[in-house]
Amino acid sequence: MSSRLREIARQTVEIAEAGRYLDSAGGEVVIADDVRAAVAGTRHYPPDAALPVPDGKPGEGSVEVTHESTLAAARRLGPAAACLVFASAKNPGGGFLGGAKAQEESIVRSSALYPCLLTAPDFYTFHREQRDLRYSDRVIYSPGVPRVPQLVVTRRH
Repeated sequence: MSSRLREIARQTVEIAEAGRYLDSAGGEVVIADDVRAAVAGTRHYPPDAALPVPDGKPGEGSVEVTHESTLAAARRLGPAAACLVFASAKNPGGGFLGGAKAQEESIVRSSALYPCLLTAPDFYTFHREQRDLRYSDRVIYSPGVPRVPQLVVTRRH
C-alpha cells in the first residue's frame, strides 16, 4: 500500500508542477493558474497576527457531521467552504511523500496543497525548533487549492 501511495504522491507533485493532467477520457485539464493563485495566496499566520475579517455576520456558520472525506464535503459545500486539516507542524504534507495514510496525507495526495505548504517554511522551522511536543496556534491558510486526481492504476491479479 505505501509504495502505491508514494507513487500517487510523486504523480501529484508532478501534476502540480506541470499545472496540467489528462482526465479519464484523455482530455487535458489545465490547473496551472489555479495552482499559482493558491500558492500566491498562501499565508502563514502566527498566533498574534491580525486575521482578515470575512464579510459574514457572527453566528452565520454551521457545523455538520457527515460520513464523507474532507475534500468530498468541501466539494459538496462549494467554493466558499474551508477545510481544517489536522496537519503535521514539522513536515509539509506530513508523511505523504513516504506513503503515510492520514487526513493530511489524503488531502495533499488529492490536491495541489503541497506546493502551497512549501511557501511557509517559517511555520515548519518554528515547530521543529520547539522542545514542547504540543503544536502552537500558528496557521497556514491556502485559498482555492485545486483538486488533483489520483492517477495510479492498480494491477489486478
